[in-house]
Amino acid sequence: MFQRRRSLTSWLWVGPALLILAGYLVYPVIVTVYESLMNSSLSRFVGLDNYIWAFTTESPLLALRNNLFWIIVGTTATVGFGLVFAVLADRVRFESAAKAAIFMPMAISFVGAGVIWKFMYDWQPPGIPQIGLLNAMLSTIGGWAAANHVVLLWIGAIAGVVALVTFLIALVRVRTFLLSALAIIIFPLAILGVGWLASAVQAVSEITPSDLALLVVVIQLVLALAAVVSFIYAMMHDTWGQISIVGAVIAALCLGLLYLASFQPVTWLQNETTNNWALVAVYVWIWTGFCLVVLSAALKGVDAEILEASRVDGANEFQVFAQVLVPMISTTILVVATTMIINILKVFDVVYVMTSGNFNTDVIANALYFQAFHFEDFGRGAALAVILLAAVVPVMLFNIRRFREEEGMR
Repeated sequence: MFQRRRSLTSWLWVGPALLILAGYLVYPVIVTVYESLMNSSLSRFVGLDNYIWAFTTESPLLALRNNLFWIIVGTTATVGFGLVFAVLADRVRFESAAKAAIFMPMAISFVGAGVIWKFMYDWQPPGIPQIGLLNAMLSTIGGWAAANHVVLLWIGAIAGVVALVTFLIALVRVRTFLLSALAIIIFPLAILGVGWLASAVQAVSEITPSDLALLVVVIQLVLALAAVVSFIYAMMHDTWGQISIVGAVIAALCLGLLYLASFQPVTWLQNETTNNWALVAVYVWIWTGFCLVVLSAALKGVDAEILEASRVDGANEFQVFAQVLVPMISTTILVVATTMIINILKVFDVVYVMTSGNFNTDVIANALYFQAFHFEDFGRGAALAVILLAAVVPVMLFNIRRFREEEGMR
């Protein structure tokens, strides 16, 4: 009897909150699902026609593809940068100031961030002073590179040769069959590139800076491949591998400057090659600070004795990071990543403020808004809302389960 009274009392206290929750959450979901089965004016039942439209028509499919692009790039970048910054900030004296600076964009609304970055990406025709900071900076750097293209060419060539030679030395020292086979393929291409470069230098006065940049493409591609492989197998194990990386970075920097020698202002938000990347960059700028704070807290919980033991056993800093730190905070990384996925699936403000979904930048939430409130097709708008809900709920439930598992382990 006492247990029944206690249970009844509990329900009396919880009941009002549950009714409010049902009124503001459950009921709208039921209504939205119902409306998704109706026509544009909600006057006639059309069944699954709106869902068929969403998965067979180009515009909603484009929004779905863009959301997938956002999930892959945005989640990887925010979590990756957040983890790297958390590790680096933990090793500097001004840790609090560094974290505060990176976290500061979180204090700006998405609308405000969109307005700020819209000015950053602003474009003016060539010959007119650039208002957008990005175009202005690149135009200035490009002008300097054009005036010093010969020097950049020689520095890049020398750094490239050094990187190639030290890379080959590292290959021999590492004694990896795969890398040795790769070197056999790379070396003739590199020699061809050097010969091409030498012949170009002889006629340097007769070619343009952009042509000079093209002349080193073969070498730079080789160096890029060498840098990746060298980083994985040689950089952390051999001094020559580290020198190879430094040379490759210098050569790649020279290539980038030579490319900018012929730079023309870019329409970042109108160009379909760059606009989605530009929008995701704004999201990364805002949310990296959140990932930094959460992952930094997880890193603080790692026992310092474990890290010292791994160093005593001969692990270098990269191995400590990749094989000790990351596995120990993998649960937190997963929770942060799923949180970013949920946020990205709902992203709307940045896209609406900066492009309004034009130029193939539409996302699900923006398409939902336009269908329901601009085109007044409430059935299709509701269908997109249900699709968005169906995408978010599984990720959210997974996140909740991970939280409960963490709580159970404490």
